[in-house]
Amino acid sequence: MVNCHSWVKYLNEITLNYMNIFLKRPKYRNKRITHAGYSFASKGEASLFEELKFMEKSGLIYDLKCQDTVYLTYARIIYKPDFSYTDAETLKKEYAEFKGFETPEWRIKLRLWKEYGPGKLKIFKGSYKKIYLEETIAPKISIENILQDYFNRNDISNFVQHIPSDLYIMLQELREKTLFNK
Repeated sequence: MVNCHSWVKYLNEITLNYMNIFLKRPKYRNKRITHAGYSFASKGEASLFEELKFMEKSGLIYDLKCQDTVYLTYARIIYKPDFSYTDAETLKKEYAEFKGFETPEWRIKLRLWKEYGPGKLKIFKGSYKKIYLEETIAPKISIENILQDYFNRNDISNFVQHIPSDLYIMLQELREKTLFNK
């Protein structure tokens, strides 16, 4: 005689396993959406993209990219900020990140960015209806960052003219921090 109750329990277990595997909800309750031919992790990220696209059309920024790869530290730790673009006024590459929820991994990468980031990182928060700039992270000035900035511009003549003044400014900042004073 087959116990009907055990079969029902078995079928319920299989159904729950199937639902957990194939119908799993996102970890941070964000809804992945597709907008303007791009896939975004959340509505907030898509909204930030729209704002940056508007800035690009108005001429404030150019060369807008999604999920550009950045290497942090000499160990080449990969970080992919949501967006990268070039500021039309300063001609420097900047990065933008929309944060709905801060994970422990994000906090680690943020600390690494403060030390080794290739440029400014603008962190936006809020909802998809209203986005605001939470903070701007400017990495520490280093010779590597200055050289990378000039080579990213592909302007060697500008590099030769301005590198001494940038190095002088950097040395003065170091002197103010009393690294050279005993």
